[in-house]
Parts: sequence; C-alpha cells; structure tokens
Amino acid sequence: ENELIFTDGALSFLHDVAYGKEIQVSYNGLKYYVDSNKLINSLNQILEKGNWENGLMSLEPSLKQYAGLKKELGSMQRFAGSMENTDTMVVSVAADYKKAVSLKLQVYGLLPSSDQAATDLALHNAVMEFQKKVNLPPTGELDEKVIAALNFPLFERVEQIKQSLNYWRWTSRIKQPEFIMVNIPAARLQVVAIDAPEKNISMKVIVGKPITQTPPFAAYIYRVITYPYWTVPLSIATKEMLPKIINKVTYLEDNSLHVLDNKGEELNPSDIKWRKYSNNNFPFTIRQSTGCDNSLGILKFDINSPYAIYLHDTNLRGLFEKENRFLSHGCVRVEKPIELARYILGKEFDKDIEEHLNRCLKGEEPAEIRLKEKLPVLIFYMPADIDENGALKFYPDVYEIGKKGFSTSNVATPGEVGLPD
Repeated sequence: ENELIFTDGALSFLHDVAYGKEIQVSYNGLKYYVDSNKLINSLNQILEKGNWENGLMSLEPSLKQYAGLKKELGSMQRFAGSMENTDTMVVSVAADYKKAVSLKLQVYGLLPSSDQAATDLALHNAVMEFQKKVNLPPTGELDEKVIAALNFPLFERVEQIKQSLNYWRWTSRIKQPEFIMVNIPAARLQVVAIDAPEKNISMKVIVGKPITQTPPFAAYIYRVITYPYWTVPLSIATKEMLPKIINKVTYLEDNSLHVLDNKGEELNPSDIKWRKYSNNNFPFTIRQSTGCDNSLGILKFDINSPYAIYLHDTNLRGLFEKENRFLSHGCVRVEKPIELARYILGKEFDKDIEEHLNRCLKGEEPAEIRLKEKLPVLIFYMPADIDENGALKFYPDVYEIGKKGFSTSNVATPGEVGLPD
C-alpha cells in the first residue's frame, strides 16, 4: 500500500514538472496531449540511476522563457533565509534608507551581496535596472513608485515567478510545436516556435481596460480576414454612438459608418428619427466600411472562443507608443499585423496579398483565408516573464487578479472591440 502511495505521488509530481498544474483560465478550447509513457520511463530511470535532477531536467520545457525564469527563481531563492528579515525593512526616504534599498536590490541580483550600503553611483544604476525589471521608466530616482515596488513583499515576487513557470510548463500539453502567447499584464504577444526559435516574434499589443477586461483563455486561430468590416456591438452602438449621432448625424459619415436594417440593406441616416431609439428598441446594425481607417485596420485574426474576442490590426497605431496599453473593450490589437499574418499563413500569404493590403484600399470587400492547421493562441495573465531581450520583468496587476482572483464580471461583451480611445 505504501509502495502504491509513493509511486502515485512520484508520478503526480513528475506530471506537474512536465505539464504543469491546472491553470486558471475562463475557457480552454484546446486539444492537448500528455505522454504517460514519458512519465513512467522517467520514473524508472530515476529509480534505476538514483538521479532525480537529471530525470526532472529531461521533463522540463526547453523554452528560453522557462530557462530564464528558472534561473531567476534560483537566484532569488538563495536569499530565502533572509527574505523575511529583508521584507521587514521598509524603504523610505529616511536618513538610513540606503541600507534597506541595497539589501532589497541584492535579492534581485542588482547589487553584489554586502552588509554595507552601496555607493550613490552604484545605487543609482541598480535602481535604474530595478525600474526596468518592474516596468517603470528607468530614471534611477527613488520616487514613490520605486519605493512601493521595493516594498512589495519579496516572497510574493518568488510566488509570481513560480506561477509563470507553471504557465510555461502547461504549454507542454499542446500538441502543436508552435503557438501564440499573449500575456495580458505585459500587453505583449509572443510567437513561440519550439523547434524553430528563429521564427519567434515579439510585439506590443493593446488589451482590455480594467472595466472591460480581456479574459485569459486558450483556443485556436482558425482564419484570417483581410479588409474586415467592423460590425458595431449593440452596447457600443447605443451607449457610445447613439448620443453622438443624435447630436450630429454626420458623425456616421465622418467615421465611415453605415446603417443597415434587419435585411442588411443600407439606410439613409438622415431619414431616421434617432431620438426615438435607445438600448431597448434599437433595430439597426451599424457597420464600419473597410480600409486603413477601419477600427479593425486591414487584418483580423479570428479565434474560436465563446467571447468573440480576436486579434486585429488598428487604425490608431500611435497607441502602441504608450506605456499604458490597457485601452480596448476586450479584443487584442496587434502592433505588427502584417508580420503576424505572414507567420500564421506561411506560403499562403504571398506578395500579392501583402501588396493588396499595403495599398490601403477603401471599401474593399473582406476576404477570408482559412488556416490549413489551426494555430493555438494562449491569452494568459502572467505576473512575471522573460521579455524579448531575455530579462526578467514583473508586471503590474492591472486587473487586480492577485487580490481577488479572476472574475467574468468585467469581461468584455462578445465582439466588443471598442471605439477609438
């Protein structure tokens, strides 16, 4: 009986090392594969050779993000014994703040270990590196945001790295060797090609506001649409657009918006008595004509999820320069749509299609390109990760999921991609 209990415990542990523990997502539409034989063979090898370390390493993901997080975790855990004492040292602008700051920066590996406070220059440079690590402007100044980040409990930072390691382990369940990962707190998209790292792409994205959150989920991209229409969701049409139309009917023309009846026939906006309508009795469909000034831009990447949330281009490219990219109604706007389409479609995305898109035609009919093989897309909420430069980053908990867990109450209504912000 003990033998069975220990064997079950060992296999469960090996499973979690290879494939991660279950993660918290609002929807998982992926088909994935767990190789039980690999786990059994690993256990047999461990029992035969008595070497757990090699056995575990053979099961872990071979991704650079995972390796980077694991290295950073090991570095921080070397301070585990002193972490509790270091956390009790509150950083402030008092006369003795330098020692507290120095000790905390040592835990992050930004200053060499020492009982002494660092010199002003070394401290300035280390604070600058710390700001980069916690996604703050690298000024080197000890301002309120830096102090708050330094006083964030170190053991919670360790837990954040562990959570992110588990997310990357979980990706080993995906049968396909390539997938797209969107990290919501980082507002960043990565293409992860396990067997072909040269294909890896990284780009900024714009995700949902805290009041219209992008939900974490896993699904497939199954088609790409060129020159997509934007069919305005009812809530946006009535709550955001209708007051503007009532005030000035030319708002529709100014934004290339057309009014359709329930048969799909176009109506003349000037013939409609707009004041008669509200959210409860709005019989029209408002649709934006295609082109580069369309809210979806020139490309849309459809995902088979229950939210009708998708990746898409945008007509407001300047927003990618903002640090705060939590601006949408839930959909994910991508910085490099052409590059992403080229990767997803491969040879099907030829020069003719690219030139056709670059011409930025107005009023062009949408065209659908179906993927021969659906591509997994993972939209996760990872508090820490390795960025495109190989550096550890901690991201702000914009949706406050760390405090209250994930809730569907603020998830965007299906199809809500939002107006220009």
